[in-house]
Amino acid sequence: MAETRIPLALILLAFTSASAHANWMPNSHWVEAKKITDNSGGHTGRSVSVSGTAVLVGAPYRGADPFNPLGTGSAWLGTLSDTGLPILGTEITGPDSEEGDLFGLQVLLTTLDGSDESFKTGFITAPRRTGEAGELLAGAVYRYQSDAHGGLVHQSTLVPSSQSSNQMFGTSITCDGQTLAVGAPRDMTNALTGGCVYVYAIEEGGTIVGEQRLDPRYSYQEQFFGFSVAVDGDRIAVGAFADSHIQPYAGAVYIYERDADSMWQQVDVIAPDELAGFDFFGTAVALHDDTLIATSNNRSVGNYANVGRAYVFQKIGDDWMQTQTIDPPLISNNVYWGASICWEDDLLVIGANGMVDDGVRTGAASVLRQETNEVFAFQQTLVADGLGVGAAFGIATDIEDGRIIVGAPELTLESGGAAFSFDETCIGDLDGDHRATIQDVMVVVSQWDDNGISTADLNQDFTVDVSDLMIAAASWGVCP
Repeated sequence: MAETRIPLALILLAFTSASAHANWMPNSHWVEAKKITDNSGGHTGRSVSVSGTAVLVGAPYRGADPFNPLGTGSAWLGTLSDTGLPILGTEITGPDSEEGDLFGLQVLLTTLDGSDESFKTGFITAPRRTGEAGELLAGAVYRYQSDAHGGLVHQSTLVPSSQSSNQMFGTSITCDGQTLAVGAPRDMTNALTGGCVYVYAIEEGGTIVGEQRLDPRYSYQEQFFGFSVAVDGDRIAVGAFADSHIQPYAGAVYIYERDADSMWQQVDVIAPDELAGFDFFGTAVALHDDTLIATSNNRSVGNYANVGRAYVFQKIGDDWMQTQTIDPPLISNNVYWGASICWEDDLLVIGANGMVDDGVRTGAASVLRQETNEVFAFQQTLVADGLGVGAAFGIATDIEDGRIIVGAPELTLESGGAAFSFDETCIGDLDGDHRATIQDVMVVVSQWDDNGISTADLNQDFTVDVSDLMIAAASWGVCP
């Protein structure tokens, strides 16, 4: 690569002109803080969850070999506040794991209502676990609690009362502190792989009680109802990405609300007006108050196939109205935008495990902020250092207090996957020290003319140039 030389006069011009560019800067910037991996394979990063400084990362193929291609699976618990090498310290395996269980396919780390912030509850799913009566691929959810040393100790194993073969209970999981919902999208009670969701109440102290099974009012073969699920207060959203009641395998999202008798009732079925066959609407869902975000990660956009699209719906009166569509910032075939989503306050993260960065299909994740008009606007698109072809970065995402965790389960053939943490800072800080200094300006200079996703691309036009230099100069000083 030829050496890039930036005239000193241009750098000085950036400082003298910086104030004119301050009004169009994004609110925040995210920098890669830690790479989280056990360096031993297993698709580490297939699922991720963060709570405070604790992080839980699933490795559902851990232990795989040529004679056991699925492995038994595991999860890794670590802390993001440690200094030094960012390698997870505690491996968690299922108390009764067997080959092929996919223990760690989904992980969830949370603080239950009424609990101290330092007291964590962890849920780890094994959707291929054999049932209590020998039901194949029945699934289970393992519940863990914090111990005195900051680890997680197994407390109980949750299986549905109507357990059956091929349910894959634990394919999806969500909890808002009071309600736990678990998807079993291959349940065949009403239709072949029609699916269902089990909902539980969580009492103070963490006791799980009161199972209720949710089924769609009308079931279809290969509906995969429960592939994704989100809960917020008295409302649950269930994704059925292969629902065919509008178009073949187009998808749908079902809305349930809790009635006066604390029973969950189906009240709505939501789909975008433009829905087409094989869009897979409901791949991922997020819910907050009267706003639903759902993705169609297989939707075509223009002449490109399998791009994906995210949709925002708001409940206005008695109806759910579509208010926004969100396309990926970089469009090509097989982006799979919306493979994962996570939402906290005004920040939304959308993962796209097939996004192409500068000609390499690494995957990516984009951060958006909800503005005062309730429209989500792009802030930054993230990739991590060292990603290769097929890393699947973005297949799993989570966020808490502005800290973002992104999984890349196929990082390399050698390491077998990782998760990456990104810390929020001010727009001009490119090295994470919460100051915008000459070192940050030199990062922009070092990446000059780079195309694609770059830390130094501060205005997010996917080219590092003088505009980014001016933004870095305008941000000079200690972060507010």
